[in-house]
Amino acid sequence: MPRFLHVRTFFRYFMAFILLIAARLSFADPIFYAFPFQQPNDTTSVESIKSVGSSGMWLLDTAGNVSYYDGVHFHALEAFVPTLSMPVSSLEVFDGALWLIADDNLYEYNQNENTLTRHDVDGPTQIIANEQRLWVSTKNAVVAFQKGQRIPETLSLQPVKRIFTTAKRTYFLKDNDLYFEENTAIPVFSHASITTVQDVDDAIWVGTREGVFVLHHDELAVAKGETSQHWYLGGKLLSDSVISSINVNDEGVWVGGRDGLRVSLHLDYSSVQFRQIENNADDMYGFAGKNVYDIEIADNGDLWVATDRALNYRSVIAINIARFPLHDIRDVMSEGRISGLEKDRDSYFMSVRNKLIALSSSTLEKQRVATLNIVVESMDRLDATLWVAASSGLYAYSSATLEEEHWRVPSMFTRQPIDRVIADSHSLWIMAGSSVYRYWPKTETIVNYGNEWSGDENTRLHAVVDMDDEGIWLGTTNGIFHFYDGAFNKVVSREQIGAVQSLEADSYGYLWVLTNRGVYRRLHQPSAVGIEPLMFNSAEERTRCISLTDEAALLVTSKGIRKLPMLVGVPTVAYNASQFKQASTLPHYCHFSDDTLALAGDWGVFSFNLQTIGDLFEREVVEASIGALFVDGKPWRLGAKHSEPLAFSSKSALMVDVGLMPFGNRKELQYRLDGRGAGNWYSTQDQRLVFDSLEPGNYALIVKSPTRADPEREVTLLSFSINAPWFYNPWYYISFMLLMGGVGYLVVRKRTMIIKAQNRQLRETVHKKVATIAKQQHFVEVTPQVSDDYRHLPLPKMLSSIEETPLLGELERLVEHQEDDLDESNEWRASVSAHIGTHFHDPEYSPSILAKALFISERSLQRRFKVEFGCTFKEALITTRLEQAGCMLLQGDKISDVAVACGFNEPSYFAKSFKAKYNCTPSQFKEDKNKEGIEKKKSVV
Repeated sequence: MPRFLHVRTFFRYFMAFILLIAARLSFADPIFYAFPFQQPNDTTSVESIKSVGSSGMWLLDTAGNVSYYDGVHFHALEAFVPTLSMPVSSLEVFDGALWLIADDNLYEYNQNENTLTRHDVDGPTQIIANEQRLWVSTKNAVVAFQKGQRIPETLSLQPVKRIFTTAKRTYFLKDNDLYFEENTAIPVFSHASITTVQDVDDAIWVGTREGVFVLHHDELAVAKGETSQHWYLGGKLLSDSVISSINVNDEGVWVGGRDGLRVSLHLDYSSVQFRQIENNADDMYGFAGKNVYDIEIADNGDLWVATDRALNYRSVIAINIARFPLHDIRDVMSEGRISGLEKDRDSYFMSVRNKLIALSSSTLEKQRVATLNIVVESMDRLDATLWVAASSGLYAYSSATLEEEHWRVPSMFTRQPIDRVIADSHSLWIMAGSSVYRYWPKTETIVNYGNEWSGDENTRLHAVVDMDDEGIWLGTTNGIFHFYDGAFNKVVSREQIGAVQSLEADSYGYLWVLTNRGVYRRLHQPSAVGIEPLMFNSAEERTRCISLTDEAALLVTSKGIRKLPMLVGVPTVAYNASQFKQASTLPHYCHFSDDTLALAGDWGVFSFNLQTIGDLFEREVVEASIGALFVDGKPWRLGAKHSEPLAFSSKSALMVDVGLMPFGNRKELQYRLDGRGAGNWYSTQDQRLVFDSLEPGNYALIVKSPTRADPEREVTLLSFSINAPWFYNPWYYISFMLLMGGVGYLVVRKRTMIIKAQNRQLRETVHKKVATIAKQQHFVEVTPQVSDDYRHLPLPKMLSSIEETPLLGELERLVEHQEDDLDESNEWRASVSAHIGTHFHDPEYSPSILAKALFISERSLQRRFKVEFGCTFKEALITTRLEQAGCMLLQGDKISDVAVACGFNEPSYFAKSFKAKYNCTPSQFKEDKNKEGIEKKKSVV
């Protein structure tokens, strides 16, 4: 089975099976695609449309609201630019931006950056632009912006009523007079209700509320050099019609107004013939709307028409398209179905329910219609006669007049139901129930093959191919049979291919078979073995009919047209049309002759020649685009196009509306998100993609956009990055650590200062206590021991005894003696002892401090200290501290407080030193003294 090398997409979502080409000078019914407004009861209508290249369209409605259409979605501008004052009175696309007038101000909206800029123009009333210039009409003047510049130049200091611009000229309307921009002295035309102006060939068409006035150039006046009016009124068209818009493209001149849309394929005034475009909202490819507001021609020539009901689109390729819609011959779109399509000379013949219709083969114009008293089950043509099968019998009609020729029908076929009639090159094959007949009209010969010809009475005949001397091939519900020399031989069974729907033979010796399973091909020699599958039907795509050209087989499918070269069998697709599925249950008929393919289906008849088929396959693919971006559910950008990646914050939820002009709905969208992760391909039928919980990194949104040359072509729609949160940045960690370190330092420093202050206060308190204790000890030491005799005397006697004894005298003599004996050594020792007793609680106290206080060197201090006290300064300091600590412990102070108060920075060092001196720890010392105190109390008691 040949594999599909490429699938080319053309005309997405539009013209589900419109495959037509007719003469350019005439068409039966022009093809449009209408985009209805979102709210059926919405009273507002689009009154102005401006194309944005191939990516979108700006719409201004009658309520002053602006929307952006991307081929799939309609986005309100005010959702993305809430600062813009509504309503908007005028808009224009110029120099890559949208220009608007709102609230008596001129604004420029940059679509890519989502920025709104106000320009300093006083009182703007209208804007209009061409490729190079934007004109702004104000209350007092006319100014213009040149492309690439944002400083306006003044063109006129006189206000104008309106400005009109065409491909050739610019016109100013002052009061009721129309002028050329370059000559505002002589009016070209005057009228009280001018609405639009357009250059059509060498004439000027002026639209008014009373019709169209055509102005011609006075060549004679120009030749004479007269400076007076060079234009004269050549005539009037569409009298009494209110005209709103006139535009011209390669197809003709289009005129719209309150009476709808008209077109003339002839541009010359003398040969203008307007055709009214019918309003038919029920027709999938019909024009919708009665009141035309604006007509826009896109850069590629496509036609857009805004009406009161819809936004209508007509592709430039439709210039060469003719169509006959079925609503022209039936009142209800769902009434009946097409049961046959044949061609005879210059006409196509189509059967629909109880009608036979003759159409022009070149234009598909309706030529003749015959209403029958029967319901047509099947129709085929043999020579100049149309043969019709019906439940009431077989009927014959003249292809020239569509009149019945009952004498051509054998009587045996007028009295029984006929299910199907199929013509080969000489005869008719007639199915009546399970029986098959063959009838030769010229000789009036009938052969009845009965119901046993296939070996199964349930077999039904669907297709016949006459190979003359090689026999006849029959396609049935039970497979393929070969009829030769009066015998039926089954060549391919139903189990192999399914039920046959149609057969076609090419010039290369192949028989092409369409079944309910798909498309097959085999050599049409009876001796050939096997059959080759080419394309299987699926839920996504089914083949409806086949036509063979000299070079390829054209397969009309539910997704478009596939072209299979005869010798290769490699299919390509001409266009994609998902709406074809709406008629998937109805039959379709293909007919190829004279290099023209005609297709009949539930939406009408279409035809086109081989040149147009080639153009369809070579037509450029419309690129997908970004319609809108939403971040965290909020509108962010309209149609974003950036050379550099966009940046979003961490944990942002990104929603992307994918647009595809002009009619973006397609069966599926294949996309992938490159970045962190595998980048797998995904398919969705929704044009709205949502990405959330993305990890920090760079990403690219890629979609598949196949072309003929590259069926796997990939297009990058959007590049963006997700910024890492602050805690992912090492500088944040460093800054945080520095901050915490600074805070910790301040806290520790504050705490240290508090502790030092508490220690100073505690030392002062301890120093006072120590001084008190020292005085008490000194008094005890210098006081003589009292005799035991005095201890046992009563208090009064003891006092009298003291008075009688020479105790006081002895004390006085002792003190006098001590004072006399104090020499310089004692004074030095006293001074040193006093200094140590005052500063021992300071942990920073050292010999250097004491030496400075005594005005001697530290070395001299250490030497004399050893002589005077018999120990070193450190030993004396520690002894003093430990003695004072012992006193404080006896008073019940906490060990930690005692250590700090006595100059020990570390409680552990205090405990170690205390144990070395007293042979016990401070806690043991405190506990033993407490026990001694308790025992003394008990003994006293």
